[in-house]
Amino acid sequence: MASIVLSFVGNQDPVSGTTDEEGSIVTLLRHLLAAGSTIRHVILLHTTGTESKARDTQAWLASEPALCNIEVHLRPTSPSLSQDPTDLLEAAQAAREGLKMSQSMMEAGDHLEFNVSSGTPAMKSSFSILQAAGYAPESTVWQVRNPKEMGEGQKRVFATNVSVLRREFDLKVFRSQVENYDFDSACDLFKGSDIAGQFAEEELIDACLRAGKVWQRSKLDDFKNFLDAYLSPEQKIHYEQWFYPSYEEAYLAIVRRKQGSIVEAFFHSFRAFEGILASWGRQELHAHVEEKEGAIYLSDSIFTEREKFFATAKYTKDNKPDNDLAKLECKIKEHFAKQDPVRAGYLLDFPSLCKFFRSLREEYRQKCPSLRSLLTDEISRKRNTVVHQLRGLQEQDLYQSWNVESADCWESRILEYLNFISEQSFSSWDEVSLMASFHQTLISCIAEYQLI
Repeated sequence: MASIVLSFVGNQDPVSGTTDEEGSIVTLLRHLLAAGSTIRHVILLHTTGTESKARDTQAWLASEPALCNIEVHLRPTSPSLSQDPTDLLEAAQAAREGLKMSQSMMEAGDHLEFNVSSGTPAMKSSFSILQAAGYAPESTVWQVRNPKEMGEGQKRVFATNVSVLRREFDLKVFRSQVENYDFDSACDLFKGSDIAGQFAEEELIDACLRAGKVWQRSKLDDFKNFLDAYLSPEQKIHYEQWFYPSYEEAYLAIVRRKQGSIVEAFFHSFRAFEGILASWGRQELHAHVEEKEGAIYLSDSIFTEREKFFATAKYTKDNKPDNDLAKLECKIKEHFAKQDPVRAGYLLDFPSLCKFFRSLREEYRQKCPSLRSLLTDEISRKRNTVVHQLRGLQEQDLYQSWNVESADCWESRILEYLNFISEQSFSSWDEVSLMASFHQTLISCIAEYQLI
């Protein structure tokens, strides 16, 4: 194991003209040797203005018995940094190039030593930024004090803790991930860095992140379980409502569109619509249905209430079905006439649910007439085609599928249709989606930390 030292060259190297004391580069090397380190390489980054100082430093080291065996490399920086040594971007790029050179020389177990006491403020800052950003995990940032300005009890050479700066970097990335609903990445960063312990609401944030991971996979029971301890009584009641899952699925579609995943937005939006129609069917036909492996089966007991469920079925004079509901009634009767009594009932698929809905909720023709375009077999077929096709889906294709022209209209239309089917009057997703609510909680918790 050995050390590789990386430093910019300053005007006080190798010896200060004002104090006659050795500059920070030589001082750091003596400190490392005294601490038992083996120094294999020293890389000195210099501008045209400090090139002579770099050569003087190289010669000084070669003349010192304790330092003469160290291999010293002089590396010029870019002309831009020579023209403006205060440019932080140029300094950071020069530091990156020096870091690459250092890492190419490293062997297993080697350690990088950054000297941040030589050069301009921009040069000094660049090494701390690189380490804080995670570019050099096996490294130490060293400060060398001016001996004329040292206070009582202060060390001449000391390591700088850049963890505060690293946390600020991590926090910025973390907040961006949370704002964009990137819960997988946010969860990994929260667990893999030391920012978690800085939050007063660490447990709540952790619960929200884990809930977000399962929410984005439509695992709503797991989602609720992660948040259960933080749900208000009203939220718990809301979660148990038959219509709730479809609203949450729709909100997932909206998030996916904002993330640029149009195919998933298409899939989840129609899944929300078909889901709420299935839930409506369970509610409306509850005495005559049973669920098996996620599918709804209709019992022949429905014909005991024929006047309720098939009142609008029309037949010709010779008793042939004359509208969709009559055709459905005949199809259900044929199913039960053919099957063994112990077998499953009639599968209540999406087309069948649409026929029941159009019959039992005829007011949609006046109150929500645009809904008719979704109450057809074509919509279900189109969704399946899009989900399985290899070509992409354009954002405008998504809107056209819902007969709208913009994102705002698309969101409003989904909410309108779900409200009509469930007979609710929610005016925003914040009212109906637990994720929308807890997402705001997450943002607030992070903002509180940033104010500290």
